[in-house]
Amino acid sequence: MHPAYPIPVPPTLTKVFVAFHISASVYFLLGLGAMSLVPISLFADASMGLGEVIIIAFIGCFSLLLGVGVEVVIWNIKKGKNWAWITGLCIAGIYIPSGFLPLGIIALLGLLDPHAKAFCSDRPPTDVFQ
Repeated sequence: MHPAYPIPVPPTLTKVFVAFHISASVYFLLGLGAMSLVPISLFADASMGLGEVIIIAFIGCFSLLLGVGVEVVIWNIKKGKNWAWITGLCIAGIYIPSGFLPLGIIALLGLLDPHAKAFCSDRPPTDVFQ
């Protein structure tokens, strides 16, 4: 429910939540995979230097932070926050020219729905729900 108005979460946002959860899961898996390589590289007799290990650690931390950021955006879209809706549009727009193309299209179409737009708006609903 929207905090200021008794509007239920539009069903089109469910597709957005699924698309963003999938991308956050990929980010988490990538981050955990990269972070698991760091101790293996440091303690095993690997041919990787310290510079490569630092780069892998940075990529792992960055991926984990991206996953957390996407989950924060999902959580705030569910609460009807306008800034989260705008951030979701930016994330979906960034996904379109990347490997997350289908997820970006699904999320963008769901976020641009008039009911989703009204749900995350700071203004009271107009004739969208009538």
